[in-house]
Amino acid sequence: MAAQEAGARDYFFDNAKFLLIVLVVMGHAIVPYIGEHTGVRTLYLIIYSFHMPLFFLIAGYFAKKAIDRRQFLKPVQTILLPYLIFQGIYAVYYYFIEDRELVYPLLEPLWSLWFLLSLFTFYVLMIFFKYSIYLLIPAVLISMLAGVWEIAPVLSISRTLVFFPFFLLGYFMKKSWMNQVRTIINPKISIIVFAGAAVLLYPFADNIMFEWFYGSESYAALGIGTVAGWRSGWIIYSYHYSKPLFSRSRAVPAHRVFCISA
Repeated sequence: MAAQEAGARDYFFDNAKFLLIVLVVMGHAIVPYIGEHTGVRTLYLIIYSFHMPLFFLIAGYFAKKAIDRRQFLKPVQTILLPYLIFQGIYAVYYYFIEDRELVYPLLEPLWSLWFLLSLFTFYVLMIFFKYSIYLLIPAVLISMLAGVWEIAPVLSISRTLVFFPFFLLGYFMKKSWMNQVRTIINPKISIIVFAGAAVLLYPFADNIMFEWFYGSESYAALGIGTVAGWRSGWIIYSYHYSKPLFSRSRAVPAHRVFCISA
């Protein structure tokens, strides 16, 4: 299929992954201050509004080869095995440092390990969704249903359903699409969009629940009904899909950057 497209090295993705890693670290670092400073909360909301969708979009793009060639062992070695190892490390850490009960919750990821478990589950789901880009429609609809019920943290099901459409889109995404976006949109526009979003968001930041972007909360937990949740969900999904493709994609350099690009 489109496996060949991910063959040639594209420095845009190297730079984008580096930027996302920096944003993840920054996002975790400013958590203690989001309740004290509106500007910090605004920055936090902006970071979490796109960094996980873009992570999974890129992961889906580079999963083409393994999925198309049915390399089933690769996600086991590179995703599932690290999850199992670090799940044990975190369990021991919580036991000795935080005085928790020593348990190994195999199916309930500790801290940020939900990312690995969801990513591995995406490879499994692709067995059913890899045949047509139009399957993105039911994938989005299913993700919207994830907010209707209070879902247990087992297998990180809620986040898996919410973020799977981005992985699926990344799988079907062609390099030519990104090239067209980078050709059409001026880098200055990306900066203006980013700055404009911050300015518009700032007055409302203290009233916006950042849990919307976690993908782990039900509509009821967010304090709204199902219908309102679906409406808000569509707005957020539209924002999720447009910002990584049209704003951040043009702001990230596509050439080799010293100490960043591999």
